[in-house]
Amino acid sequence: MKINIDQSDEYNEIEITIKCRTVDEKLEKLISNIRLYNKSISGKKDGNAYFLDPENALYIDTVDERVFIYTKDCRYETTLKLYEIEEQLMGTSIIRVNKSTILNLMFIPVQRSSLI
Repeated sequence: MKINIDQSDEYNEIEITIKCRTVDEKLEKLISNIRLYNKSISGKKDGNAYFLDPENALYIDTVDERVFIYTKDCRYETTLKLYEIEEQLMGTSIIRVNKSTILNLMFIPVQRSSLI
């Protein structure tokens, strides 16, 4: 893999171009992480508002019509609806898995088995 960085004051935004023969599983993960780069989800904890990086969310779920974001260390409440979060994070590793839960696939351990 080759990485080229062209830094200049002439650029107003970041542009990423990926040139490849095929898109494999590793590249899909990289693309998913890139898509999360500028996204954030607002949440509250102990009366304070926070902007959370979605990549740190283990999962997001609804309990009694309230939406919670769970990270490794904390739980935050958000005023966003699940469908709004789902739409905002479409095309990333964060997906809706059922009526009340959004899951970050990056936190699911993958076991590889060898074929006999």
